[in-house]
Amino acid sequence: MRKNKHSLFTILVMTAAILRISYMAVCLPLQILTYSGVISEDTESYNKIVPFRDYDSYYNCDPFGYYGSYDDQDPCGDYYSDNDYYPFGEYDSYYDQDPYENNSYNDSIFDPFGINSFWDDHDAFPHGSAGEIDGTTIVVSIFAEDPYSDWDEKRDAETIANINKYLSIAGDYLEDVVSDYGKSATFITDFKSNPDLRYEMNFEAQLTDPDYLDYGDIDYDVWEYIYDNIDQEQLMTEFHADNVVYMVMINSDESNEAITCTRNWYEGMPYEYEIVYLYNIDYEVVNCPAVYAHEILHTFGAPDLYTESEDFHIDEDFLSYVEENMYNDLMLTCTDLHSYDYNYKKVTNEVGEVTAYYVGLIDHSDIVEEWRLRASEHLGY
Repeated sequence: MRKNKHSLFTILVMTAAILRISYMAVCLPLQILTYSGVISEDTESYNKIVPFRDYDSYYNCDPFGYYGSYDDQDPCGDYYSDNDYYPFGEYDSYYDQDPYENNSYNDSIFDPFGINSFWDDHDAFPHGSAGEIDGTTIVVSIFAEDPYSDWDEKRDAETIANINKYLSIAGDYLEDVVSDYGKSATFITDFKSNPDLRYEMNFEAQLTDPDYLDYGDIDYDVWEYIYDNIDQEQLMTEFHADNVVYMVMINSDESNEAITCTRNWYEGMPYEYEIVYLYNIDYEVVNCPAVYAHEILHTFGAPDLYTESEDFHIDEDFLSYVEENMYNDLMLTCTDLHSYDYNYKKVTNEVGEVTAYYVGLIDHSDIVEEWRLRASEHLGY
């Protein structure tokens, strides 16, 4: 995959674009097992990654270099609340007005697609299209193409089959996790047996361009596609589903510079659709079932446990606690505890108390209370 060459003018434009505002989502976990300060020394593996991704995208990470911008605050935390970059907060944001004044969403720049039926009955999806994990969830796979990558049924048959298999492994794992907490869940992921769960989408922009993700433009493109082409209500009726997770499958290769990540629900989101951007290859390694499960947990409210977050009140001290006491939690790492590598046959990571609390499997966490972390969205703020 070729890289773009930028003229001086383009570089100036891109520099200016850095100042644009992004909003919160979450990304692929730290793909390294950090255990009591020990990091894998396998230089050939992408396990050897900077612990807190100082070069990550805006998806609950730091797009500007270890929180060195926006007055040294994490621009990806707390949905930009309490600062001048949150258009949904105090309404003294950079728009200097309440974009939803008098609930007139259709006239807002945040509803560029006209009348959105979601806002007519927003109580139906109080936590986005993936609400409560203890129910039936369908995973809708959108195979994405752009001018630089595509999907070919013959050429990519093995890759497509593996994606379907990894989705199934992830779904089965999450069903077991929910069962371990005394509840019941069903994940319907098989797009081969259920062709209604598979779609194709063409993008004009390059999907492996991190900026396309960082500025959130891709979210609006996908939201618009779903709104125009996928009858969510009909699918939920067909599969007797309580939740819908959308996964955009991108046929990336070793040159990919973008990161698998999730657009999860936040209060004020213009559409309820929760989206995972799943790159076949990140850091020159094919993503494994644990990555699929990790990203799906994001759609139900789970935070990353490897990076600071103002929104969840996660700081360095708590991260140290996680590394020492929750070192195999799926929201910290997707690598296998023993091999320090990906496992393509099963998910060997755990869903501990904190993650279970944030996805609504338990209604109280001593750890959350002790560290004064944010309340779960399933309980209210």
